[in-house]
Amino acid sequence: MSDETHGDAEAELARAFRRGDPEATREVRRRIERIVAFRGYRIPAEERRDLVQESATQIWQAVKSPGFDEGGGFWGLVEVVTARRSIDWLRRRRPETAEVSEARSGADGPLESALARERERLASAALARLGKPCRELIHLHVGLGKPYGELEGVFGKSAGALRVQMLRCIREARRILAELAAANGPDDSEASRS
Repeated sequence: MSDETHGDAEAELARAFRRGDPEATREVRRRIERIVAFRGYRIPAEERRDLVQESATQIWQAVKSPGFDEGGGFWGLVEVVTARRSIDWLRRRRPETAEVSEARSGADGPLESALARERERLASAALARLGKPCRELIHLHVGLGKPYGELEGVFGKSAGALRVQMLRCIREARRILAELAAANGPDDSEASRS
């Protein structure tokens, strides 16, 4: 299928979705569901339904707006809106996770303290192996709490591009952590001596 034909099909789908066509709505919802179910977001199944509805509503509102460009890549709009709603969901859940870990930290015993120090050591080692752009982005956004919008001028990228870069940095850090964990695992000969 040529790009022009593909673009025409997307524009027609956008028009059908705007009209409330049931088949177009099902097709858009299926795409949203696939994005929300992406394992990287780790969104529980019971939370996905509301997130799909929220994304579909925002996409429909965008398509209904007078300035909407039907030829501008409807599927791109669907993916961007759904990814942003998923990230917003993750951000809303972050404080709950912090509260749970703070509550646990008061009752840490020697084993928990040793594990926490090991996690810090591994995290520092993984950060040291990341490229400079990732280290800087993580330091400014996570360490100093600077919002992506404020970092646009620093990196010369849009807030959305910085979010994508952060996702890639996190994936790379996870890969490095897996390598470090494998390299620092218990030695079979030591385990057999104990």
